[in-house]
Amino acid sequence: MQKLREEMKAAEEAAQKAQGSLGEEKKALEAKLNETTQTLQTTESEKKGVEAALAKLKKESKETFERCDQLIAEGKKLEGEIETHKATIEEWKTTSKKWEDLANHNARAVLEEAQMRKKLQIELMNYKGNIRVFCRVRPFSRKEKEMNAIGCIRTGINDWTLQLNDPKKDLSGAISDDWKDYSFDHVFPNFPAEKGNQSAVFDETKLYAEVAMSGQNTCIFAYGQSGTGKTWTMSGIKGDPVNEGIKPRMFRELFKVKEDQKAVYDYEFRVQMIEIYGQKKKQQLRDLWYLSEENAKSKKKVSSKAPTKFPEYKGAELKVITTGKKKKKTFIKAAKERRFTTYEDMYEECTSAEQCRFTRATGLNDESSRSHLITIVHIRTVNKKTKKVINGKLTLVDLAGSEKAEKTAMSEDLDKKQREAMIAEGVAINQSLGMLRNLFLVLSSGDKKQKPQYRGNFLTEILQDSIGGGAKTLMFVNIGPASHNRQESMDSMRYAEYAKNVVNEIEGEDADLAAQNKALERRVADLESKLSGG
Repeated sequence: MQKLREEMKAAEEAAQKAQGSLGEEKKALEAKLNETTQTLQTTESEKKGVEAALAKLKKESKETFERCDQLIAEGKKLEGEIETHKATIEEWKTTSKKWEDLANHNARAVLEEAQMRKKLQIELMNYKGNIRVFCRVRPFSRKEKEMNAIGCIRTGINDWTLQLNDPKKDLSGAISDDWKDYSFDHVFPNFPAEKGNQSAVFDETKLYAEVAMSGQNTCIFAYGQSGTGKTWTMSGIKGDPVNEGIKPRMFRELFKVKEDQKAVYDYEFRVQMIEIYGQKKKQQLRDLWYLSEENAKSKKKVSSKAPTKFPEYKGAELKVITTGKKKKKTFIKAAKERRFTTYEDMYEECTSAEQCRFTRATGLNDESSRSHLITIVHIRTVNKKTKKVINGKLTLVDLAGSEKAEKTAMSEDLDKKQREAMIAEGVAINQSLGMLRNLFLVLSSGDKKQKPQYRGNFLTEILQDSIGGGAKTLMFVNIGPASHNRQESMDSMRYAEYAKNVVNEIEGEDADLAAQNKALERRVADLESKLSGG
């Protein structure tokens, strides 16, 4: 019995022990169940996230496929456009080739036209004569109007004739008018204004610019008594487009032609500015570029007032050098040159340099030029196609007054030294003008045994390749209308007649044309003289 109790107690203890073990297992299982439940919940949450992401990816994938389909469609469209552009490019290539061929044709046409233009210009100049003479009549000045001056010049007959009244006294003492005809290549009257203004003058003159650009030497100079408008003709008024003279208009024309012909020719312009000043037998070449530079860098300006004593010139000594025998070339050694690429620079600097020229108040003019002013434009022309280089020269000369030396110093305000200096200047001026007149006499004589004399005077030496030979020369004879200057006007027109009769050295048919033209002019003048006398 006791044994049974012990066994029952052992069984109870074993049951309790087993029950305790089962409780622990239960707790462990419950903990594991909780963990599994949490894992399941987490997995379900992740599943939902994955499903959402998958749905998003499906949507994006669908959109991507749709975009791909769109791009494929656009690609096909672009392929079609590319093919269209290829066809257009080929069409453009064909059209471009046509335009290129047309451009080449036009370039050849422009070249031929430019060459023909230059040839015709020279032929026209040869026909008109290598030396032409224009006469320009100044209007009455304010002073002449105040003194009720009487006129002695009559214009309006035609474009090439004017009349000068030189009254004659008969045996009884009665005075009667005696109008004498003078003929020129062109006459610019003082009325009406449109026939004698600066624009009208240049219209008849501008051809000389292109002829110089064609490789010829051309020269334009103004001659006449002080106060008759030489400087007005050559320079005019600075900054006034209506009243500017030949020089600024020529400068503008050079650059205009350069621009017009830039497809065919390259042009280069270099300028020298020289003043010839003299007293009695002394002469001096003065470089106005040098004097202008001295003015620019010095506080004390170089005076342009003509001196009472022969002036000292501190610049380099200038020398006139002539080369060649048949075709002479003249250059001024040591003279400064300035190269210009714009009209504005050329005009401004040349105008500034002109202010260094010697002037003086005289009885004939408040500011009379006491020297010869020579502006030389050297022109280098390069044919872009053939690379041929030719050189021409345009020389513009404003001569000092041609009146008698005694008349220059009429002003009572002048002291003895000034009067003596002005008379000495007048002697030097008239000596150089006399040399120029003698040159015209020889060139117009037709006597080949007489050799023209250029040496002995700076003016004729510098103009050696610009007057005579094949050079194209234009002379303006400027005269006043008042009778108190009658003698000076007559002298100026006689001087012009020497130049008018010159026929330069031209070859072939051009020489025949020029000679025929001069002969016709003389014949017309003779007939007009007989008609007016009859």
